[in-house]
Amino acid sequence: APGAVLFGPNELQPDVQVIPGTRTRGTWEGSPTPILVAEVLSESTARRDLGVKLDAYRDRLGIATVWIVDYERREITVSDDAGRRVARTDLTWQPAAAAEPLRLDVQRFFLDALGE
Repeated sequence: APGAVLFGPNELQPDVQVIPGTRTRGTWEGSPTPILVAEVLSESTARRDLGVKLDAYRDRLGIATVWIVDYERREITVSDDAGRRVARTDLTWQPAAAAEPLRLDVQRFFLDALGE
């Protein structure tokens, strides 16, 4: 797994996470809060990813941005301080400390990833 996000006595394991700064050796307990987590939907995880995990990441843990990647629909649901929206064409993400934004052509991303 890419690493744990501590959630009380439990932990959540996002498919991808961006952690600011330099990772220290040891447990995940000493790591800073991620500034982005991404979950890739599947039939078995969709309900949990869009429900309890999304709420936990944003509302309880204060993670700035959450992406829910739906490869079947070829879209990414973005949840951040601006609210919740669905990106089907372009996605721009720029954390506060970044000099330049990350720009993602969503359709090209899925085409490259899935080869279809």
